[in-house]
Amino acid sequence: MSKRYFLGFDGGQSASRSLLVDAEGRVILRTVGPPFEHLKAPDGERKIKSAFKACLEMVANNHYPVQSAFLGLTGLWDPESPEARPILHIFRSILDVEQVGIDNDSVSCWAGAFGCEPGIVIAAGTGVVAYGVNPCGRSIKVGGWGYIMGDLGGAFDIGHRALIAIAKETDKGLPPSLLTTKILNHICVRDSRELQSRLYRLEEERPTISSLAPIVAEAAKQGDQKAAAILRR
Repeated sequence: MSKRYFLGFDGGQSASRSLLVDAEGRVILRTVGPPFEHLKAPDGERKIKSAFKACLEMVANNHYPVQSAFLGLTGLWDPESPEARPILHIFRSILDVEQVGIDNDSVSCWAGAFGCEPGIVIAAGTGVVAYGVNPCGRSIKVGGWGYIMGDLGGAFDIGHRALIAIAKETDKGLPPSLLTTKILNHICVRDSRELQSRLYRLEEERPTISSLAPIVAEAAKQGDQKAAAILRR
C-alpha cells in the first residue's frame, strides 16, 4: 500500500502556511508563503495563485500522494461562498488531491486548538473572527467582516487608530508624542505630513498599517497614554 499524506493550508492576511503530515501524524514539510488575498480584490487571483505556489510547489514537485487537504482561508465565509469554487480550481491547478475541504480560517484555528472537540477560538491577526462549537456539534462564527466593516481589535484596527491619533495631535499643534515618534521612525518619514503622503502612495496599505500594532504596544509599555488608550479600547 502506498504511503498516504495529508495537507493543511492556512491562507491569512499576514502570511500563508502549509503543513504536510503522514498517516501517523509525523510532520513531513512546513512551508510559508506570501499573504492570501480576497479573490475579488485588485490582482486577487494572481496573489492567491502566488500564495498557493509558494506553499505547495515543494509538495507537488516531490510527488507526495496527498489523500486529503483542508484550506482555511481569510475572506471566505463558508464552503458555500461564491469564491470557494474558483479558489478550489486554482488550488487543484497546482496540486492534485483526492479530497479537498475549504472554509474560513477560523475553522482550522478551532480544529488545531481543540482537536475538533467543543470549544471557542478567537483568531486575532490582521483581522478578528471568533468561532465556536458546542457539545451538540452546533457551530457559530462571529466577526470576520474585514477591515471596512469590522475586525475591531485586530492589528489593522489598532494601527488605524494610531494614525488617527497622530492626525489629531498634528491638528492641535501638539509636539510629537512617543507613539508618533515611534511610528514615524518605523515608516522612515520625518513628520506626519510625509507619513500621510507615504501611506496614500502605497499599493497595499493593509500590511503596512497592521505592522503598526506592535509599535503601539511598545509605546504603551513605555507609558504613552494615547497608545494605552487604543489598546484598552
